[in-house]
Amino acid sequence: MVCNAPKELTPLMSDLVRLGRKADGGYLLPRQALDEVNGCLSFGLGAEWSFEQALLERKHEKISPKNIVFLMHQYLFLELLKVLFIWAEELSMRFDHVARNQSESFDLRI
Repeated sequence: MVCNAPKELTPLMSDLVRLGRKADGGYLLPRQALDEVNGCLSFGLGAEWSFEQALLERKHEKISPKNIVFLMHQYLFLELLKVLFIWAEELSMRFDHVARNQSESFDLRI
């Protein structure tokens, strides 16, 4: 299939390196930026981690697997809700304490 794209859609960068799968899971990075990478914060999609694996293979001397953090977004959201509920409960208890004791000042830090 031939695609005739408008001239305005020409790439601005030409020194790009692809890491990861050719479909979803891969990314194009400027070579200069890739040379400076020393870690990766990954929000990934499920078990697809071809980008992170390619980054490790390419930078094996400079990146430890300990420097790649995987965040499962569905668990991250649940953990965030849990923390917010705990914080709200603690804050509510402090407001109740202030109301009962008629204190003029109190600490909201948790």
